[in-house]
Parts: sequence; structure tokens; C-alpha cells
Amino acid sequence: MPATTAAGHTSVGATAINRWLVPVTYQDWPDSLLPSELRAGNPLAVPRRHHP
Repeated sequence: MPATTAAGHTSVGATAINRWLVPVTYQDWPDSLLPSELRAGNPLAVPRRHHP
């Protein structure tokens, strides 16, 4: 049970995700530094969405 019901001051619930989320981008990184899920060859066959 959270200590408060004020959404801005609790670490549980849907609004807490935005407070703890850290966005990470890998734009222009060499393939060798990327996690295998994100490499150009897609060795793990992860389904992807391609934007034009």
C-alpha cells in the first residue's frame, strides 16, 4: 500500500512508470556496440516495425 494517494508522490501505479523510465536511443551506433536484438542482421529474429 502506498504511503500517499497523491500520484505525484508515490512509486507505485501507472504514473510511476514515467518517473522511473529512462529513454535510451541507439541512433547511428555501430552494429558491434548494439545489443543483439537491435543489430541490422536481427540475429534473434525480433519482429520490427520499419518506418519509411
